Amino acid sequence: MKLSKKGKGSFWITKKAIKTLLAHKATAMQINAYLVLAKHTNEGGKLSTSGIKAIHTATGASHPVIEKAVGLLTKMVLVNDNGEVVNPVNGSYRYLVYTAEGWTKATGEVIPDAPFERASVRYVLDDFDAEPEDRVWISNELVTGIGKFTQPLKKIKMCGDVASRLLLICYRENNLEQFGGVSPRAFYEYYEVSNEGSFHGFAIWHGNHKNTSAKLNVMSEALGIKINGETKEEINKPFWMAIESLASVGFIYQMVSVMDSETGNNESQVIYELDAKTKHGYKPVGEEGLGGRTARISGKLSFPVTDSMGRFYSKYASILPEGIPCYMVGIYRLRFRVVNIKNHGVSMAWSRIQQGQRDATEWLDEISKYLPQQEDASRENVLNEPPL
Repeated sequence: MKLSKKGKGSFWITKKAIKTLLAHKATAMQINAYLVLAKHTNEGGKLSTSGIKAIHTATGASHPVIEKAVGLLTKMVLVNDNGEVVNPVNGSYRYLVYTAEGWTKATGEVIPDAPFERASVRYVLDDFDAEPEDRVWISNELVTGIGKFTQPLKKIKMCGDVASRLLLICYRENNLEQFGGVSPRAFYEYYEVSNEGSFHGFAIWHGNHKNTSAKLNVMSEALGIKINGETKEEINKPFWMAIESLASVGFIYQMVSVMDSETGNNESQVIYELDAKTKHGYKPVGEEGLGGRTARISGKLSFPVTDSMGRFYSKYASILPEGIPCYMVGIYRLRFRVVNIKNHGVSMAWSRIQQGQRDATEWLDEISKYLPQQEDASRENVLNEPPL
């Protein structure tokens, strides 16, 4: 699926390829090389016209380093869901990447000649017979960059191997339609909520940021080691640093969201979004959230979530109809994600997100009708009044 408009296209890699890269503890350079090769494949996602020069342009790495990384990719054997090497078929293993000549030798498939040198197929990426639902889509901009964010792959290499592997996991776990970003079943920011009171049929909740939560299997994949609940925190530290690096450089940003149930519920879904917490540049247009408005309403009800200067410090207000429990989490959203609304998944996702924002706006409009004009209204006079 390639789009002609520069910067808006996308490419895909398979979940099996990601599993294989993670199982082989791929380095940042190896992951970078694979992404460049994948970006330059044909619509079938296999035949890549990319070579050492294209990888150098995207990463800035030296030719010897690139050649070594690609050489190791051609030796990475397909693994199963348990991370174990898949038994060979007819005496031959399946590899992640092949040279064009190596692919013909292994499969007997003749690669057609190109009309000119630049269009020649240099490498073949095994698609592992992936079905459409096994494809992980990535924006071309992760490779090409956009605006002042040049050479993203060079920056991700600077973040380190753990961060590079974690970014792959983010793409694999991305579920924009259900969660508005990376599934919280991978990792997320936890906010402890408290019910502050009610007003005209609406409950006022506050959420205070407590910590970052992640699944052990995700941590193990990113770190490249097997860990459990008893693993010393010092060993896990690079994982938490990787999240911080990805957010600080601008590959992911946190979307503080109100959910309808706990993250462990398979049917949990975001109700509405409060704020895009970015550490790199401005908030994305259209993703500002309703946190500013809920904060003002909560403040007028004598429950401020900001300091005297109106500044936020990881504390948010949420307003929901009484009887609906509040769960507040920080869900991470990929910056370089597929945004083409012609993509069915993208259009469905933004339709769901926008509808949630509209529903919440109606609630805020309703409660605003009964707000006191003076900002120093007391809790006793304002909260817990019966609805009119």
